[in-house]
Amino acid sequence: MNMTLQEAIQVRHSVRQYKDTAIESEKIAQLQALIDECNREAGVHIQLVTNEPNFQSAEVPLCAA
Repeated sequence: MNMTLQEAIQVRHSVRQYKDTAIESEKIAQLQALIDECNREAGVHIQLVTNEPNFQSAEVPLCAA
């Protein structure tokens, strides 16, 4: 079965499991620095969200260029 890109995007489903463990502030800073670099180089707007109590129920669109 061949799908169009739009069909593949609509049927894609991913399930993740998260630990209830805080990420060290040093690691958050490293991730943010890398994200900032990617945003500058690729002209995208990736965001790192931390300390969001409702992250599992929040609707957050993820886009890749």
